[in-house]
Amino acid sequence: MMEAHIVAFLGIFTGVLLRTLLPAIRKALENPEFKWDHTYTGTALTAILVAILVTLRAYPTFAIPQGGALWVFSQAMLFGLGLNSLINEAYKWLEPTSSPFMGHKGGDVR
Repeated sequence: MMEAHIVAFLGIFTGVLLRTLLPAIRKALENPEFKWDHTYTGTALTAILVAILVTLRAYPTFAIPQGGALWVFSQAMLFGLGLNSLINEAYKWLEPTSSPFMGHKGGDVR
């Protein structure tokens, strides 16, 4: 059963990392003249570190489903992807400069 735990951990990590990098991947695919810059390397390494930290925090709350490795991986990946999407949305809603609760869209508060 240890194998299922490893597959689940890797699935959550993949989902979190995929959701983190999707906007950058989309921009790179939309721009045919995209060239890799070394500043992207730092951003990618930071994204990997954050994905590992989120995975370590989220893994204990994930209930490993019964089934084969592919089923466990896909469920864990969807869990990680959804969790990261929720975190991103909560951040956007609670960020003072863009929150609809604050009554303004950026700039100075008057």
